[in-house]
Amino acid sequence: MSSGGILLLLATISLFVAGLVKYGERIWALKCGGMSSIRDRFNKWGDTGRVKPYRFVVEGKSEEEILLEAHYSFAACMCAFLDVTLEEAQIEGLRAIDPGYSFGEVVVGEDIYKLIEMELSLMYDILYTKAAVMHTWYGFCIHLTSLLGTAAAFLLFQLSIRGGRGDYNRADVIISYVLLVGALVLETISVCRAVFSSWTCSFFHRNTQRDSTDSGTLALAKWLLHVLVLVRRPVKPASRRLWRDSLGQYNLLHLCYRDTTEPWSRLTTKMGLGEWWNRSHFQGTFSGTDSLPTSDLRNLVLQALPPPEIADLNSRGRMILEKFEAYKDFARWSVSIDFHQSILVWHMATDLFIEVYDAGHESKLVEATRVLSNYMMFLLIVKPDMLPGRAHHNLYLDVSNNFEAFWPVKDSTVMGSPRSWNLCHMIKELFQHEGPTNFSRTPQRKKIAEKLFNSFESYSTESIDPGIDPRRGRFRMTGNSCAALLAKELRDLGRSDTLELIFGVWVEVMIYAAEHCSRESHARQLSSGGEFITIVWLLVHHLMQTARYNKFVRNPHA
Repeated sequence: MSSGGILLLLATISLFVAGLVKYGERIWALKCGGMSSIRDRFNKWGDTGRVKPYRFVVEGKSEEEILLEAHYSFAACMCAFLDVTLEEAQIEGLRAIDPGYSFGEVVVGEDIYKLIEMELSLMYDILYTKAAVMHTWYGFCIHLTSLLGTAAAFLLFQLSIRGGRGDYNRADVIISYVLLVGALVLETISVCRAVFSSWTCSFFHRNTQRDSTDSGTLALAKWLLHVLVLVRRPVKPASRRLWRDSLGQYNLLHLCYRDTTEPWSRLTTKMGLGEWWNRSHFQGTFSGTDSLPTSDLRNLVLQALPPPEIADLNSRGRMILEKFEAYKDFARWSVSIDFHQSILVWHMATDLFIEVYDAGHESKLVEATRVLSNYMMFLLIVKPDMLPGRAHHNLYLDVSNNFEAFWPVKDSTVMGSPRSWNLCHMIKELFQHEGPTNFSRTPQRKKIAEKLFNSFESYSTESIDPGIDPRRGRFRMTGNSCAALLAKELRDLGRSDTLELIFGVWVEVMIYAAEHCSRESHARQLSSGGEFITIVWLLVHHLMQTARYNKFVRNPHA
């Protein structure tokens, strides 16, 4: 065999080894990405001690600094996903693990939402990328081996071409060069991404915070961290880890006024796809408005959360109802029935109350309440796996049919027209969602709300059994009658802050749903951008753990 042939064989072996290492890394990453594997590593490595779980002080910091704080508090995020509780002994053990750790009371900063969103992005890295393998010393060795193997193959191929003296086909040589250069570029990019990632920054940052680190290592860690931060600053990668700020929306009153004469509605109904059309076509998205930016909505939710010292994750609205002295009659019944039915009743009652309520200066709270109500209906209909219990796929259709029976004659302005059968209009209708953020049906929604509300004006909620229809005997527990009577009871409270009560109920309902749905459901949603309910769920866990930590600091021997 000629020298060129030997070199080509060595290049092939080098490239084969690099590819074998890369595929081994992928298989290893798939194995480490499951929840069970993460739980095993969490327990085996003692991550509760390796990462400081109570650093939530994020006031006045840049996004890059908040991302580093997210790495510190990532153990608290993993505890929530793995359903693990940090005990006081583990908190006290932090002093032994890291003597430089300050045991003062923790203050939750105004950027707590950013912190949580970045923690969830790190959880996404662990679950759906190769981060669990890549950002370790052996993961770095794998990347280095793959890069060196590819570079060696490229050099050996060059030498074999020179030694072959024209024995190779020109087209084959060009194609081989293109493939090798492409592989070398991809491997270089992969190594650079690993080196300049936030995980590497976090590693050096932790070493700069330890008093046990010697001066030479400390200086080197600080210098490397400074270089990494300078390289990352122009790209601003931390901002890409933030949530997309959108909530799904679905509204039953809006659905009731759908135009059933539209071509696609009629066609899907005849094909047995009417439920799919109603579920997909009439959903919407809330991404903030001029009157209610998503930042204001999140602040309202943060203010409405129950105090972490007395928070009850099983409340479903009972705590706020008791606080407002409204835990009676229909209100008591509405938070005690099946959870999915409870969402339906409160969703309709919220709409009825808002439509006949004089918002005045509380217009922002009105919009926020409607958004949360529509969001929980969206989860119930479009993403039922994010709610606890068995999914009731047709429950909302029964309620919608009850509404339509109550309001049989629809306004002619929303009925079909010859234009509906226009080909361009049909194509546009197919790809355009007509969700509740479309305000074209607001007058009709107000009319049906007023009529339904007024029909029960003469009934006293104290004397009515929620399971009995005062006109026809038994009726469905989630019918429009219950919603109207609940809305009437809320109005009869005679309080100026009833809207705050309703908003608080929705916050507690969301907390209950988030806590009692499976952790795997939260993890699955991270692959598609995450859900607001997951952010609120993690926020509550952080606040509760912070309260436990502060209590421990004030009285460590209690």
